[in-house]
Amino acid sequence: MSNKLTFDMFLHPHVLKELQKRKQLNVIRIYTDEVKPEKKSRFGYEGDTWYILESGRFYDNNENIFIFQDNTAKKKSGNIGIDIIAPCLYEDAMGEKVPASRIPKWAARTWVEIKAVSHPKKVQDITEGDILTLGFERKADEGMPCYGIGDFSYATNNGLKYIFQQWWDEFMGGWRVIKKQGVPNEYVAYPYKDATNLREIAFEPLPRKALPNPYVMIYTVKVI
Repeated sequence: MSNKLTFDMFLHPHVLKELQKRKQLNVIRIYTDEVKPEKKSRFGYEGDTWYILESGRFYDNNENIFIFQDNTAKKKSGNIGIDIIAPCLYEDAMGEKVPASRIPKWAARTWVEIKAVSHPKKVQDITEGDILTLGFERKADEGMPCYGIGDFSYATNNGLKYIFQQWWDEFMGGWRVIKKQGVPNEYVAYPYKDATNLREIAFEPLPRKALPNPYVMIYTVKVI
């Protein structure tokens, strides 16, 4: 009897693009459980699988056809999805827009297996070596060094860790709404250093809490 489990997982589109190109990549996840010495994450162990969440829309409320924003599509067949030629362009599809968090499992087009999991570490303790395994690479540049991941690139004379901090605060450390029993309860942010550079958003009248320098996990995942 196998104890392996399947979870859903969101990766920012430029990270997903890098994963699809390389087929194996280290990805990072904020660790929100209580941290204990040498304890690994409750969100996936070696051998578990993730299906990657992506936004899209249903072609028609009466059909199980899911169209991604690049106009590829999947149609439900039993408990799985099969790739099909999109019946129409995403922008013209007459159906419900679906955020990534609500994608049905059968529609997922990227599945990965967890090959390794790190112990919890503070995001400020991420090394330049760690950063390079996350898909960052040196770009051709004139003048100051430039590193990028996917379609995003950053140039600075302050080093790779500084670039990683900019990326973290933009894509990982900002405000997110935490729900309890499906109802928005509070906003939480996980900035690299402090809350001074957090962007303001259209807040509901909910409490806000910033948790600087959070614990993170690094997962090695392989496309299956």
